[in-house]
Amino acid sequence: MNRTWPAQDSRLEALSAPPEFYLDPALAFDDPLVASLLTLWESRYVGERLPARSDFTVTELQPYFGWLCLLRVNPDRQDLVYSLVGTRIVDLVGRDNTGKAVGASMPSWALETYLCLMDTPRPVRSWGTVNWRGRDFLKQESLMLPLATDGRTVDQFLTIMTVR
Repeated sequence: MNRTWPAQDSRLEALSAPPEFYLDPALAFDDPLVASLLTLWESRYVGERLPARSDFTVTELQPYFGWLCLLRVNPDRQDLVYSLVGTRIVDLVGRDNTGKAVGASMPSWALETYLCLMDTPRPVRSWGTVNWRGRDFLKQESLMLPLATDGRTVDQFLTIMTVR
């Protein structure tokens, strides 16, 4: 099932920080692996109930291993912490943010994007260079997917980031 998401979202578009970070609410994917994770996530989106982490099996997520991040929302809902950062991301980007807060380890636009998606849950694609790590020769494509244990309140994010 493919849901229809607004192709434009002024709040998200205002968070784009070229050249390293562009937000694409239209979800115009380049990488078929990234696009396939959206299809899987949408298959777990029932009615108005957001998927929960428990809606996905390890076997289903196996094709994405190495490229996935799992983030949990802090209780104060002002920041998130990386619970998992895939090994391929760590190897290419040169840093493992597992256990670190987004606000302390990433540019401000990253945290602002997650906070926006907590308020208005929807998938969003990002793309750009890995300039924020001094690796502007690398191109990344990401997909941020909100998760909610109760189906309504975003408490985690499943994110895929492929790097080329």
